Amino acid sequence: MKTQITAMDKMADELINLRALNSHTPQTEYRMQTLETFFSLFQTKNETERKIILDIINTDRASNMWLRISTDKTKSMSAASQKNIDLFGTRGFNQLTEEKDIQCMVNFVYENRINNQLDREDKEKSFVAGSRAWGDYVCKGIVVSAEKQEIYLSLSITHSENHKWFDENGNDVSRETYNTWLLPSKRPEVLQQKARIHQGTEDVVNYINLKISSIKMIHHNKQEFNRENQSVNVR
Repeated sequence: MKTQITAMDKMADELINLRALNSHTPQTEYRMQTLETFFSLFQTKNETERKIILDIINTDRASNMWLRISTDKTKSMSAASQKNIDLFGTRGFNQLTEEKDIQCMVNFVYENRINNQLDREDKEKSFVAGSRAWGDYVCKGIVVSAEKQEIYLSLSITHSENHKWFDENGNDVSRETYNTWLLPSKRPEVLQQKARIHQGTEDVVNYINLKISSIKMIHHNKQEFNRENQSVNVR
């Protein structure tokens, strides 16, 4: 029986071939370094995290997925300045974590997603993606950062729900408290307006880079990946 060659296999072969070159162009050197970083970090992940990464890479095509994620929102919160204390009282937390469920698309091409949205809005498909501010694409669905030493999923969020917030002791933080201390520059309406201007769309294509350690659970390709319990089950 012939063994199927996966997209991950092809990436591994690509790295071997790049290492074998006698000399490199800036492009091949850049790609080799990206793959070196990725495979090095991939080995540090637990078995379930590696299965999540493999599932995304080997799927290759654009597909929908559901995730439960937990992210640190502390940097999005305003400092406990005297002005804010006078207005709102003392902030009751030092660290804030947000948990929510998201539906999203993975393995998409960012530029194409925005131009498709422009087309739906009867506008010229003129969006051109610039270079990344940080990190490098390993493939359409995976970004790696040598500086941050982390692997990220590249996701386009289509829906989010079940938002919850917790302080450093695991105590519930209300949505009202969260909204009170959220920095003006991090407020959803501000971020959406900036995205509209950047993308030229009326309906924003919401895009995030999500680090593997922020994932609690994923449903994708009729499988449930539970990162916390380190299990994979067919759904």
